[in-house]
Amino acid sequence: MSALRGLLRKEFFHIRRDRRTAAVLVALPVVQVLLFGYAIRTDVDDVRLAVVDPAPDSATIALRNRFTASNVFRTIAVVPRIRDLDPLFESGKAQQAIVFSPGFAENLGTGVSVVSVQALVTAGSDHPHDRIIGAVGGRDEWRSRSPLAEDPSRQE
Repeated sequence: MSALRGLLRKEFFHIRRDRRTAAVLVALPVVQVLLFGYAIRTDVDDVRLAVVDPAPDSATIALRNRFTASNVFRTIAVVPRIRDLDPLFESGKAQQAIVFSPGFAENLGTGVSVVSVQALVTAGSDHPHDRIIGAVGGRDEWRSRSPLAEDPSRQE
C-alpha cells in the first residue's frame, strides 16, 4: 500500500509542475462529455424497412402498422417473396427487412408457441446493426399471444 501511495504522490507532483498535463487531464473529459452527450447520436431513426408478407392477414398488417407508427421505421416496400429483397438491399433502398411466415395469424390463433418472423439487416446500413435489431426487439413482443394486444408501456 505504501508503494501505491508513493506512486500517487510522485504523479501528483509531476502533474502539478507540468501545466499542459493538468490542462489535458481537465479538458479531455470535458470534450468527451460534450461529444458523447451532444454530437454523437446513438438513437435509431428513419430505418428504411422492407416487409416480406407472402399472405397478408390482419396480424401481419397490425404488426406492420405498429412498426411505421413508431417513427423509427419507414416502410418502403411490401413484397411477397424473399428473392424480391435483393434489389432493394443492393440499391440501398432498404436497410432492414422483416419476413413473416405464411399463415402468421393462423399460427397465433392456434396457440403455436413459436411464430416465425425474421429480421434481416443489410451490411451497408448507416445505423449500427445491433441498434436496428434492438429496435425491432423492443418494438414488439414476438411471443405475445396477439399482435393486436395493447402495448404494456401504454397502460395506465
